[in-house]
Amino acid sequence: MEFIPAGEIVDNVQIRTVTISSDPNLPDGEYAFVDMYCTDDACDCRKTMVAVMHNGAQVATVDFGWETDAYYQKWMGGEAAGMPKMSGASIAMCSKANLREGVLILFNHLLNEQWIGKFKEHYRLVKAKRAGKQKENLTIVSALKFTDQYQDLLQNIETAIIHVHRHIPLLDYDVMEALEYLIDTYKHISQGREPKAPRLNQKTGQLYTDIMEVCCWRMGTEAVSPELGELPENVTIYSAADIVACLKRILKSVKKWNKGYGRTGYLTFIGKFSGKG
Repeated sequence: MEFIPAGEIVDNVQIRTVTISSDPNLPDGEYAFVDMYCTDDACDCRKTMVAVMHNGAQVATVDFGWETDAYYQKWMGGEAAGMPKMSGASIAMCSKANLREGVLILFNHLLNEQWIGKFKEHYRLVKAKRAGKQKENLTIVSALKFTDQYQDLLQNIETAIIHVHRHIPLLDYDVMEALEYLIDTYKHISQGREPKAPRLNQKTGQLYTDIMEVCCWRMGTEAVSPELGELPENVTIYSAADIVACLKRILKSVKKWNKGYGRTGYLTFIGKFSGKG
């Protein structure tokens, strides 16, 4: 089980330090206490390992668990007699032998409710940050899987968008409007209902028509323009629900690039891959 310093994950972590002079158990100098927490997302050990630094060099590690013996017994699923002590403070055997007693005495002397509260808060934040990162990673993986599954359909739709943009200069908002109407149209189709006729201006109307033509082509449901040609036999036929999912994904992309890069942020982005900026 790996332990990492709270400061590597949590913002604005203050390391506790104390300067020792003329202590019978410890050499003079500055002692810093770096609290560390486990990286196992499934673990609920409720403890910290505190790296004790003397003048910048680690000399000891203190294990500190803030829960009761009963909690750790239940958590480990063992009998009290066979369990290592986890409640309270103990010195790790990897610590320098001549400093173990003095470091443990110092740690217990400094320990108070405020410091224990910091340990608990850092533990909670580390767990929350790691859970968020795991969720983010799963989202990325899910997005990559979606793109792999529908790559050809996504490219067909975006090619249609660029084709219109070459002949009629568009804004991202035109693309958003057309996509929103198309999503509504294909939702109706997927539910076996008659789509509503959209009310669009010339630009968005042309965009709506060209994208719909491509979508119908990929659904294999009706004749299309000679420009698209026959749909090859080995090409996937998509459902109206697939079309809706891809239109939503592209709409999300349009909004992202528009928010970050202005009125034609999305069109400029996809234009880089098609020769139209």
